Amino acid sequence: AISGIRIENGKQQLTTIGEKSPLGFCGSGILDVVYELLKNGVMDETGLLCDAYFQTGYPVGNLKITQQDIRQIQLAKSAVFSAIQILLQKAGILPNQVEQVYLAGSFGYYLNVEKAIGIGLLPQEFTGKIKAVGNTSLQGTKELSLGKFYEEDLRNIKDVCEEIYLSNETGF
Repeated sequence: AISGIRIENGKQQLTTIGEKSPLGFCGSGILDVVYELLKNGVMDETGLLCDAYFQTGYPVGNLKITQQDIRQIQLAKSAVFSAIQILLQKAGILPNQVEQVYLAGSFGYYLNVEKAIGIGLLPQEFTGKIKAVGNTSLQGTKELSLGKFYEEDLRNIKDVCEEIYLSNETGF
């Protein structure tokens, strides 16, 4: 899968998982493509591909990204951005008041933060405050099994956490 791309002077420099010929895009790769299309004027700020690629899609290596692909990315982007806004509202803070953002999972770990901010997936105010932390579920399980957490620690974490069901939020 394409995991990253850079386009300079019309030339593409692709990064793929396992350095193999790409069969598709991974999440971080597709966001890289969108950023590069926007940066290089192949797509406008509304997500519209330029006329030359509107019908056929834009070639990325031996693959293509179509207008429909971009619209799907915009839907995902709006869900993430809406979720962030709801969480900020519930916390009663503005984006610039956030001190640290942790991105978990492989998507968060491999995400190019600059490009994610550049396409509006993450607020500009999070610049310099984002830390990729990898597989936190596995790490937490490992630390618990090794006795690095104690029952009191877990109770304290539970007491300060609030579960928010985004699907129940009118703003989502």
